[in-house]
Amino acid sequence: MMIPCGCGRPLVTGPRVMNTNTHTHRARTNAVRLGVVSHKGEYLMENHTQDDMKAHLLATDEGFRNLNEQHAHYSKLIDEIEAKGLLSDAEELEEHRLKKLKLHVKDQMNEIAARYRTAAVS
Repeated sequence: MMIPCGCGRPLVTGPRVMNTNTHTHRARTNAVRLGVVSHKGEYLMENHTQDDMKAHLLATDEGFRNLNEQHAHYSKLIDEIEAKGLLSDAEELEEHRLKKLKLHVKDQMNEIAARYRTAAVS
């Protein structure tokens, strides 16, 4: 799927659809760093491995599973706020707060994944 970027270069995504309202170069950089896609749209080999690891952690690690549920919950709340269109100051603050919480949860999930990768390599 091709999603236009403000810079004129398209961002190609896989099964996940990015919210084009929040698309930034940072999102593209993170997608490449995390092994999702390259800027040319070539799927990287790490994508399959990342999906397998996430599935394994969801099945075996209760903490990771709880964090994943929190992340999905925050994402849903953010989507509901963004769907409103024009936001009040209070709604913008709440959206910002939820995005920070969602990012914090994602960082915790990445820490667990990094520990798992380290343990798997050793």
